[in-house]
Amino acid sequence: MAKMVLTEKEYEVMEILWKNAKPMLASEVTKQVSHASGNSTHHLLNRLMEKGAVKVAGNVKIVKAQSRLYAPAYTTAEFAAIQAAEIFKATTGKFDVKDMLACLVKKNKNRNEEIVQEIRDFIDEYEKGIE
Repeated sequence: MAKMVLTEKEYEVMEILWKNAKPMLASEVTKQVSHASGNSTHHLLNRLMEKGAVKVAGNVKIVKAQSRLYAPAYTTAEFAAIQAAEIFKATTGKFDVKDMLACLVKKNKNRNEEIVQEIRDFIDEYEKGIE
């Protein structure tokens, strides 16, 4: 995958799509984007599709025309992992899982035990999938 750098407005659109549980019409996105017109929202959605961040999740008939429904191509966790992997690759040449997990735990001190348990659960589930 090519490096995915998002502008501030593109990221704002992604946040809107992530927060919604269902695919959205461009007009629905426009209502939630700060200082956006329908044309600029369509432009942002098209750029996000070109970058692979957004996908067309279907069509719906509005009055007489078909309108696209948009959805994120990645969950927030997947997108964060992609970004982290790109940063590590650019700086150290490899993704350092140990450092990443250490940072997650350190930055969420009030959830240390919960995060460590989630990591243990993940490892257990992952190992079961390998067998």
